[in-house]
Amino acid sequence: MVGNPLAVAATLAAWATSICSGWLTVSRSDWVGRPGAWSRLNLARSGSFTVSDATLLPSGDVLLVERDFSLFGAAALVRLSVVPRAAIRPGARLVGRTLAQLAPPLTVDNFEAAAARTGPDGATLIYLMSDDNQSFLQRTLLFQLRLDPAAAANTAAGSP
Repeated sequence: MVGNPLAVAATLAAWATSICSGWLTVSRSDWVGRPGAWSRLNLARSGSFTVSDATLLPSGDVLLVERDFSLFGAAALVRLSVVPRAAIRPGARLVGRTLAQLAPPLTVDNFEAAAARTGPDGATLIYLMSDDNQSFLQRTLLFQLRLDPAAAANTAAGSP
């Protein structure tokens, strides 16, 4: 039985709220399923990155937006990771596979929102958004990234 990727994306987004509110665990666990058939689901932490959002990719895989951000640090780091749909099952320990990492000198900020859709040419369009949190240290940005169809197929297959 494979878990519902949309429900998993929603759960991971909720985890992001919990993590930002003070959860600093090595592995975060929650529940996935339906009434009468709930199972534990775990997301492995990787380094100092924490999940700030998650969204469903057109392929059915889940895209994680992970950030390493500090008000006292010189820069934000953002990592995009993919959890394959096939890995989403009751009792699973989910491990994201890095798709991209954004770091200076690229424009990077405190990204905390994500969405994805299929573009007219079949490419996956990924949107990332940050807000300034009413702070002069941060900016409100909207990025659009393009994952071409061949790369998206490799991502779904687990290739680098």
